[in-house]
Amino acid sequence: MENNRISRGPSFTLIELLVVIAIIAILASMLLPALGRARDKARETECTNLKKQMLLAQHMYSADNDDVILGSTLVGVGTPAPIVLYRLNYLPKKEVNNSNAYNNYYMKCPGCTIRPLSAVTVTIGSNYNYNYRGGQPHAFKYSKMRKIGERSLLVCTSGQGTSGGIGSAWGYYNFSHLSYWHSNRTVAGFLDGHAKSMTSSGIATLPKNSSTDLSSSNFFWPWLNK
Repeated sequence: MENNRISRGPSFTLIELLVVIAIIAILASMLLPALGRARDKARETECTNLKKQMLLAQHMYSADNDDVILGSTLVGVGTPAPIVLYRLNYLPKKEVNNSNAYNNYYMKCPGCTIRPLSAVTVTIGSNYNYNYRGGQPHAFKYSKMRKIGERSLLVCTSGQGTSGGIGSAWGYYNFSHLSYWHSNRTVAGFLDGHAKSMTSSGIATLPKNSSTDLSSSNFFWPWLNK
């Protein structure tokens, strides 16, 4: 009598299947951190390029406005600098929620996931010290500045501040207002147009006017000439 049974090849045992699953899990655990680091680096690069674009817009604004540096706001108006540059067409048009002027592409750090943005949750800040000197409105000019490669104009901020935007929202003036969204680094944009990621300790090494007050650093203050 002919045997009609279909012969089958070897099959996986339960133990072999579990071994395969374990190997896949190990490979995934090795790859995921690398993918996470690559994603974080891509966001840092995007943030750096974004700040360079905004710094270029600042220089264009200065060239058209008697060499004046636009600080955190347009003095006397109170509008954040990125919004001023955006509305005056110094920055390319990007998506913007017109019902909330702060929900703007140029005020969002790519490394931060805070959404939606508001006056107190902006995550790219402009240097408030370029608005006022001694509590009075003051127009700083590029041609009058020294060591512009050490003086910051844009940083990543915490997204939490006062309703006026000063103090870790869209205006910053000391260390407590900075945030480090990029693997414990902040991306800073400087007056000379360059931008780079920095650690808090790296910022602290910049020349300062006081050994006890880190916020007297050239990084924050326009009028120090060290």
